[in-house]
Amino acid sequence: MREETALAWGQNAGPDSRRADVPAFESIQCPYCGETIEVVVDESVEQQQYVEDCQVCCRPINLSVSVQADGRVGIRAWAENEA
Repeated sequence: MREETALAWGQNAGPDSRRADVPAFESIQCPYCGETIEVVVDESVEQQQYVEDCQVCCRPINLSVSVQADGRVGIRAWAENEA
């Protein structure tokens, strides 16, 4: 079992990058297989939680996303059986 991925602030920072009509992609590390994958983030919602399957090992990853007023995106990723 791997530890939870720490909160990471994305590179798509800045108020001009926060557009609802253009999907934002952020990189995270899968808590199961350790591979770096990209997830789509809806930057129009400040706080969100959802589950997305790893594109490599297909296991469910819990995601907590925070979008700051300045456009920075923070993502916390953890395994299904972790709190």
